[in-house]
Amino acid sequence: MTRTLLITRPADDARRLATEIRQIDPELVPVVAPVLEIVPVAFEPPGEDYELTILTSRHAAQAAAEHFPDLTAWCVGAATAAAGEALGLATWSVDGTVEDLLAALAPRKGARVLHLHGAHSRGALTQRLRAAGVRADDCVVYAQEERPWSPQERAEIAHAARMGEVIVPLYSPRSARLLGRRLRDLGIGETLTLVAISSSCLEAWSGPAPRRALVAAAPNAEAMKAALATLRG
Repeated sequence: MTRTLLITRPADDARRLATEIRQIDPELVPVVAPVLEIVPVAFEPPGEDYELTILTSRHAAQAAAEHFPDLTAWCVGAATAAAGEALGLATWSVDGTVEDLLAALAPRKGARVLHLHGAHSRGALTQRLRAAGVRADDCVVYAQEERPWSPQERAEIAHAARMGEVIVPLYSPRSARLLGRRLRDLGIGETLTLVAISSSCLEAWSGPAPRRALVAAAPNAEAMKAALATLRG
């Protein structure tokens, strides 16, 4: 029986995870089939004289580097900070959640900050910062557009399900909903294992009932890899 890791993250993230998973579990076969595509969006900052930028995803790092190269980027997660640093940004990271970022920024009342994020964003970060006395603006700098699977990808996924266990990492509620619908249409379920980055991702799942499901110990990439490592055969 084969064990397949179905990676549905955007292309760059998916390739990175496929490489990393080979080091964690060499017997796990990665199949890359993104359900979302990251598309840059033209934008105009709503103000000026910002003291820092906020990045809650590595996908916003390019916009920060192009438009605000001299500002320190406050990042949620080590992966986001690493993406910013690779583009020449000075970064400061909370290796936790948006809640940790809010706690770190709350004492800086009156600070002028700009949150760069995707078109689909959760947590109402800008509004919560304003409520805490921070002068926060935000900008959509990329879109997360649904990407259809090719016939070849659909066939590869269906074949993997016939051959053995299919392990599916879930990184956002939106992608969980999209993926659930697609796997339900393919009739895949009895060989399915879900690994969710948060309980909200697992709650968003509306696809076939999995044989087992677990939630990472923390909502970050390292915790997800640790959760996947527990599934080694």
